[in-house]
Amino acid sequence: MLSDKKIWISVSDGDTFFVSFKPNDDIPELIVNFTLTGELNQFIHKYYYLFVLSDKNNELQSFLIESAEMLTSSSIIFKDMDFDGYLDMGVVWYKGLVNYDYQYYRYVANEQIFEKLPFFNVSYAGIEIYSDTKQIITFNRINACSYEKRMYQYFEGEYIHLRSEFLKSINLDSQEYDVRIVEYDGDIVKEIYSAIMSQEEYYGDSSTLDNYLRFGSD
Repeated sequence: MLSDKKIWISVSDGDTFFVSFKPNDDIPELIVNFTLTGELNQFIHKYYYLFVLSDKNNELQSFLIESAEMLTSSSIIFKDMDFDGYLDMGVVWYKGLVNYDYQYYRYVANEQIFEKLPFFNVSYAGIEIYSDTKQIITFNRINACSYEKRMYQYFEGEYIHLRSEFLKSINLDSQEYDVRIVEYDGDIVKEIYSAIMSQEEYYGDSSTLDNYLRFGSD
């Protein structure tokens, strides 16, 4: 139910776009329509879109999706985020200067629809997906001189943030980096790797860092 302290602003029916995708190679192309239906305006904007999924002949489902951004076709991405062989849908929630916040909606293959609530919210400027180990690594820019890589493990239907790699430039002239990798266990944070590295060292052989980030050891 909408709070009476918020303002509902109606919009025209013409604010609509669509994207098409194939959940996998064995399923015909599906169409996803987004129609802007309203905006809640208090301190920030929230935009509400009617999401309609259809195949060539029939409408399969519809429900409301919200975002802090006005969406376009480029705001929608499809990736297999739950490693079941079918593409899930990512919708931009917020656009930062570099990092974007995404909400991922799981595609349910046996019903040929999407879950109506996102199963994973994540922010990143770039992402690497490791299907063999059900892991993802996100690249998050902190500022011009530092960034964080986050390793998430997919386990029993959800993602767990297990480790992060932090890189900070400490000498721009010699291009030296302070590199740390930490591991999370509930509220416990444990540093498992720390080094001062040149740019050449950092990018020359990243296998040790990758192993610490992905598996917690070299």
